[in-house]
Amino acid sequence: MKTNLLNKLFTVTGIALALTACGEGEDYKTTYEPVEKITVSGDINLDLEEGTGIHNIDLLAGTNNPANTTVYTTKFTFDKYQLNEEGEQVRDDDGNLIPLFTGPDVPFSAIGKTGDILIFDADQLNDALVHEKTAAERKALIEEITAYNETVPEEDQKFVPPELYSEGIYNFNYELDNGSDELVKRNIQLKVRGVEDVLTDIEFNHPTGLTTNPGYPATVNALPVPANATYYEFKYSVDDTSIATINADTGKLTGVKLGKVNVTATSVKYPSIKKTIEAEVVPLEYPNGLEIRVAGAAANVAFVNAGESLQLEVIKLPEGETFVYNDDITFESLDPHRVSVDQNGLITGINYDLINENNANTIEVIASIPGLNGTLTKSINVTIAEHKTDYYASFNSAIELGLMDRFINKFWETATITSTMEATEAAAKDGKFGIHITSDGTKHTGISISGQNNPQVMGEGKGRKFKLSYDIKINNFDTHGKKPMRFYFVPQGSWDLRVERWHDPVKDGTWTHVEEVFDEKDWTGVANPGRLDLYMITGTEVDMYIDNLSLTVSE
Repeated sequence: MKTNLLNKLFTVTGIALALTACGEGEDYKTTYEPVEKITVSGDINLDLEEGTGIHNIDLLAGTNNPANTTVYTTKFTFDKYQLNEEGEQVRDDDGNLIPLFTGPDVPFSAIGKTGDILIFDADQLNDALVHEKTAAERKALIEEITAYNETVPEEDQKFVPPELYSEGIYNFNYELDNGSDELVKRNIQLKVRGVEDVLTDIEFNHPTGLTTNPGYPATVNALPVPANATYYEFKYSVDDTSIATINADTGKLTGVKLGKVNVTATSVKYPSIKKTIEAEVVPLEYPNGLEIRVAGAAANVAFVNAGESLQLEVIKLPEGETFVYNDDITFESLDPHRVSVDQNGLITGINYDLINENNANTIEVIASIPGLNGTLTKSINVTIAEHKTDYYASFNSAIELGLMDRFINKFWETATITSTMEATEAAAKDGKFGIHITSDGTKHTGISISGQNNPQVMGEGKGRKFKLSYDIKINNFDTHGKKPMRFYFVPQGSWDLRVERWHDPVKDGTWTHVEEVFDEKDWTGVANPGRLDLYMITGTEVDMYIDNLSLTVSE
């Protein structure tokens, strides 16, 4: 600790001089003058915007050091979670840490300190903050849904986007030491605001053209560019109302007589941004469009949790009309490993991408049907959220992406012998990839999920039961016989608080589904997080597949 370094140095020097001056008379007496403490003009409060890059914040700004000594900035602390009088983190009734920040959690890599400079990277909140208008719209949607309900009904939750934040407020403190007996504590507050995603263009989602029929409406599907533009509202107009009319607010285009008409979408916020598409009023032989509905309402976006399903309803337009050519609607997901869709329009969340959380989890689902001028299509962007009941679902997603080593490693003994572990298609019982492990069997062989990656839910001390399940196939079972298994959840250095299970599930060389139920532990106050080790007992050569790792609360 550098506290009072100068003070101590002066004191030692004074003593040394006094000793060397013994016997030399009063002219050589040395006196010690205390160092006057540093003063500050106040705390540091900064108002920043996301996307503004790296900010270098001078921790000595606004200070006055009358002693003209070297100043040290020490004990720099991020006031992230509430602490008790003993300095221990406090948890709420649900076992969660109580944050002292507001808004989204700031990534650890966004904060740094070098010398007397605090480094803050505002770019790392780009995907975590939104403009205040966007956050207000979500709040208004919730208020509309909950007008007659205390909470958002389960059947309506799919319509509400995840939590959105328009700002984040983060508090820090540190001490200033100039050699005085009294240190000066100073606070920093950083407020980071979400900014507007500016509209740059308008595009039409009518790849085969925009058509309508006399007396029937069709919806002009104008989309903002970028898709997350803050101000996405448009006004619509046509250049010849004798051919077709249009609702300026909704974009409903209604044919009057056969012919062509220009339709223009204009940004309400930025009138200079506009786009025109030619529409045609044609005889009614085929559907002239499709409308996708969720729970009876037209929708361009939908939300589904991994492991859950949502029914899409696709309406041929004009609605209720009998068409000469009345073909079946077909469906396609552009990433069926993330979101699947059957030919009845039932979408299912498969894998949530924990690594690339944003755009990777929004998948386009397309409904198609033959139309007059080719295939008519209508798309909906389906955003998948994390699995709400399976704490290992994201690990399976990483395996499906071929990114297993981000989260799953060899068991520590396995890593010391001749062995392999990789994600392969052959090892998949379901999906695209599974885990393929081989070893010479001279050590225990298996996998580990580190405490930093492993969810800590099984150590919250809430008296629940958990179920660990997986599928396993021993490829060399016939030649090497059965192999007992073992797993445990354990914090490093707290072996007596482990969850442990010996089991012998594999009886032949086919796929075996394994389920083990156990009581959770209480790891409150334990210094290290708990890891998972799952391995085969040493003794014989190993060639095995593992797939569909799952950790759930047991009903």
